[in-house]
Amino acid sequence: MIFIMHYILLLLQLCIIRSLEISKRCVCGHVQNQKDCKNSGFCIWWNDQCILNVNQSYNTEINNQNSCKSYAQEDCRQQEQCGFYFGECIDFLGCKNFDKDNCQESSYKCVSDGSKCVEIQDCSDYTTENGCANKNQHGKYCVWIGGLEKNCRNVTMCEELPLYLSDHQTCKSGLDGCTISDKGFGCIEQMESCTQYLNNFQCFESKSKKLNCFWDSKSNNCVEKVCENLPFSQDYECKLYLSQCTTNGVHCVTRKQCEDAENKLACGTDASGKKCEYHQNKCKIKSCSTAPQSLTNYQQCQDYDNQLDCVTSENKGCKIRPQTCDGYVYETDCKSLEQQDCVWYKGKCEKRLCYHAPVHYTYTDCKEYGNCIGKLNGGCQTTPQLCEEILQKQFCELNFNKERCIWAWWQV
Repeated sequence: MIFIMHYILLLLQLCIIRSLEISKRCVCGHVQNQKDCKNSGFCIWWNDQCILNVNQSYNTEINNQNSCKSYAQEDCRQQEQCGFYFGECIDFLGCKNFDKDNCQESSYKCVSDGSKCVEIQDCSDYTTENGCANKNQHGKYCVWIGGLEKNCRNVTMCEELPLYLSDHQTCKSGLDGCTISDKGFGCIEQMESCTQYLNNFQCFESKSKKLNCFWDSKSNNCVEKVCENLPFSQDYECKLYLSQCTTNGVHCVTRKQCEDAENKLACGTDASGKKCEYHQNKCKIKSCSTAPQSLTNYQQCQDYDNQLDCVTSENKGCKIRPQTCDGYVYETDCKSLEQQDCVWYKGKCEKRLCYHAPVHYTYTDCKEYGNCIGKLNGGCQTTPQLCEEILQKQFCELNFNKERCIWAWWQV
């Protein structure tokens, strides 16, 4: 029984393979030229006719028999081996098999020459004026030369680009160095100077430069995009067009040093990107000392600029954080940085020492507080350098350098 089932399955497989062979023989027989025959993937050109390649692996045929059918139209036309034809994605057998009015819709490789679909090729290979209206294999435009020559070649001059191009970018993409004409359609060579352009839609770039033109809507002129030609009165507006620009309050100027700014509007950042601050009627590099005097506490000074580390100043406003504890003038500021180990003591900020410990501290507390020992009346004191300087037996354990001390009986 198992043998019979195996035999039946083998017969079915042979039938499928045979039907595929017949189908592909028929397809190959309808291909009329050598190029399309080779592009089929399963046919070969032999004795001036297209026939099935009998040496091709049947397994490959079976695996690939439905590979194109799964694609929708847009995906289908992008595949190397497929084409879209009469509502179905089929194996690509050459451009000539597609309808001349739907060449590009059928395959990205095909265009129309007016009478049939042909493969996209070099401009010089197009033989009709209609075919020459297509782009070449590299996406560049072609131009038809009429008269006696009647040939197609690559576009070499801006004026040869199609008249339907209607903006700067499409002209420039068509041929580098081109822009839109003053008519609003067709292309011309880019001008030597921005001021030679007459219209806003042409004002992008001059010859051999990139996006260097600016349309001044106040004067209705195309000008060179430099700081001094930009008519803006705010720093952010100038910087939006050119990063090296700021304003003098009337128009844009080249950004230099903070102190070069003539008014508050121009006081934004300097040429190196450092922040500027208008302080006491002058533009200065922003620092803690340029903070307004209305800032009167630690948190306000910290919030002045997150890239600065400011504390409250004794003269109102802010100052940069001091390196030593005695530079702080207020308790909150004094305790603000744990690493500095400062304490507020009797109205002043001091570096924490043993005598700052509370009077209720025990000897054990003092050892944890620092290099300290206890005092008879409570609190802590600095551990003496020498054991002999420790005068109370209960504190005779270690000296300042952590050397062991012992209490001699004759010291009683």
